[in-house]
Amino acid sequence: MTFDPKISVTIMYAPWEAWRSEVAERLYQQLSESVYIESVSKHANSKDRLIWEDARECWLAGVESGATHHLVLQDDVELCENFGEAAYRALQAVPNRPVSFYGTHKRIREAFENGHRWIRYNGGFWGQASCLPTMWIEEAVQFGDTYAKPEFQADDCRLSLWAELSLHCNTWVTTPQLVEHLGNEDSARGSMPPSDWTAALFVGDTEYDPTAIDWKRGLRDVPMASRPLQIQRRPEKFRLDKLEADGYIESTTKP
Repeated sequence: MTFDPKISVTIMYAPWEAWRSEVAERLYQQLSESVYIESVSKHANSKDRLIWEDARECWLAGVESGATHHLVLQDDVELCENFGEAAYRALQAVPNRPVSFYGTHKRIREAFENGHRWIRYNGGFWGQASCLPTMWIEEAVQFGDTYAKPEFQADDCRLSLWAELSLHCNTWVTTPQLVEHLGNEDSARGSMPPSDWTAALFVGDTEYDPTAIDWKRGLRDVPMASRPLQIQRRPEKFRLDKLEADGYIESTTKP
């Protein structure tokens, strides 16, 4: 029997920037019209809160949605044509994996040209378009609360930490990407330096129909794009003492 994903979506946006509010509304309308999306909502971020505080609420919205999968989108993305159907078909192929519909790694294009339709990341939870089975959300959020420094902003890094240490699973990134990043040189919170964060291979820039891609192609040999997270070198981000005490990492203290 073919798996039938039920997808809910939350769009998190910065209401203090007009263009982001406009993009969020456009995304909302586009997704609301798709028969492949069960529900869609918007979440207005607050300048007075950490990104993680808003992001965790967006993720937890999926728990009550009744969906099998929950997707959190940011307010600076463009969806490919027929995104809802394309995402549905991708999740049919890999229903039990953390999935990102956006990525920038240079090996993505190489993987695609070699016939792969997925690539695995450590640290692949790009905030732009990450998706989880709803049955994992509460665990992932609790892990992020427990093992990241309270003042640490990045929601995607917290989820990547959970996926690597607790789930023991890489994030699977679609190849090509179904989502493009619009705010390439602009961060609503100023948390990222100016840079080019365009997708490595956005399907909208190719001749491929995103609804006709064979997402099961190459599933037995999915290439890896990155090495494990350098957790012990990130004391400013993660609670290394807690991770060590609970057996997730080896001792950081030399004998």
